[in-house]
Amino acid sequence: MTSNSTGTLILVRHSQPKIVTDYQPSLWTLSDSGRARCHILAKTLAGYYPDVVVSSMEVKAIETGQILATDLNKPLKTHEGLREHARPNVGWFDTVEEFEAQVSAFFQHPRQLVFGSETADEAHRRFSLALYEVIETLPGSNLVVVTHGTVLTLFTTRLTGADPYLFWRGLGMPAYVVVSVPAMKVLEVCTKIGD
Repeated sequence: MTSNSTGTLILVRHSQPKIVTDYQPSLWTLSDSGRARCHILAKTLAGYYPDVVVSSMEVKAIETGQILATDLNKPLKTHEGLREHARPNVGWFDTVEEFEAQVSAFFQHPRQLVFGSETADEAHRRFSLALYEVIETLPGSNLVVVTHGTVLTLFTTRLTGADPYLFWRGLGMPAYVVVSVPAMKVLEVCTKIGD
């Protein structure tokens, strides 16, 4: 990162999807409520004067990014590395408690493969590299980066020292975190937008 290039990084957790248990979560689209929340979020983010919106390539993230980019009248770009923790081998959980137990283990044992096909450390490394690549490509820009709860949590809590599982559990859809660039200091956390 160029040391004299300052800007703001706004990490956004995608908005509320329409859950379809027959499909992988990476293919879920936004719900009607999720789309409505994006318009509310765009009004909030306008105060940060974003220059560009960059999204993960997962459907719900792209849809979130498209609405934000349209409402903010800014370009939309994508980056594969901003995707969620890789879970192609994970099926549907019978209960929320089972899913949360797996996520908790993922955060508690970051070097061990306990859930999905990436460890927490691997997901953090991949996401961080992608994020810094975006920052380097657009120096001095105010960036809105649309991503996912687990990787957003890994990145943010490693900056702040907060408990990752508790942080993750507190995130709504959408939510956002404002980070100063290049200091990488967390300036604001908003855990819920809309109803």
